[in-house]
Amino acid sequence: MDIHRINITLLSTILVALAIFLIFYLFWRLVRKTLVTALTQTTLDRTITHFIELGLRYSILLTGAVTALEYAGISMHPLIAGLGIVGLTLGFASKEILENVFSGLMVLWDRPFGIGDLVEINGRCGSVEEINLRSTRIVTLDGRILVIPNRVILNSAVTMQPHVRVDVEFPLDLNENVSKIREAFLKCMIDDDRFLKIPEPKVLLAGFRDDHMIVQLQIWLKDPKEHLQIAAALVRERMLVAAREVSAKARLQNTSQTLQHSIDLRI
Repeated sequence: MDIHRINITLLSTILVALAIFLIFYLFWRLVRKTLVTALTQTTLDRTITHFIELGLRYSILLTGAVTALEYAGISMHPLIAGLGIVGLTLGFASKEILENVFSGLMVLWDRPFGIGDLVEINGRCGSVEEINLRSTRIVTLDGRILVIPNRVILNSAVTMQPHVRVDVEFPLDLNENVSKIREAFLKCMIDDDRFLKIPEPKVLLAGFRDDHMIVQLQIWLKDPKEHLQIAAALVRERMLVAAREVSAKARLQNTSQTLQHSIDLRI
């Protein structure tokens, strides 16, 4: 009978402790919804708002966990003392983790870049997706997620890039009319909303190879998360269609001129 009563008491204590933590969790959900609405109306950038949200989440949920454990009769003082000793031991064993956390705080303080910015770090270019205390996540131009430790970022040169430029080369016969080709290439991309109108796209003569010349179309992506290789393939396909249309018109014009010349000779 006593054992049965103890089991019921223990079960009720656990359920109440879980209910306490659930209340704190629901409170965090309410705070988060209100916080997001309030922060979107401020001038703070996304990096600061992300860290504010992260700090409040851990503070509220940790308080809920401690309160629930205290109600369940688990004293936190010996646990905190034990964690202090264990933390000191782990601190020496995880020097790189502590360096990354400190570097994350320095990145937050110095703010060399923010969430959504287009950056180049150690030769890798991409859009900043998330900044945590230990690492920074970047979506590269080929769609991959790159996780860079914050200590690497703090000790590296960070280059800010306003836009991603797509450079596509196209071979042409030496007899082609470069002016008409340039006009056709620019015209075929003017209605595509995935590319910026300013800076304006350019078509340049990039050089010569064997028996043909190389022209290059330079155009800037609107969304830095757009897959660079897919965008380049799309541009190359449109350039091919435009070049064929120019060549077809040139052949038709030459044929018309030849026929007209023959008629003139007969007359």
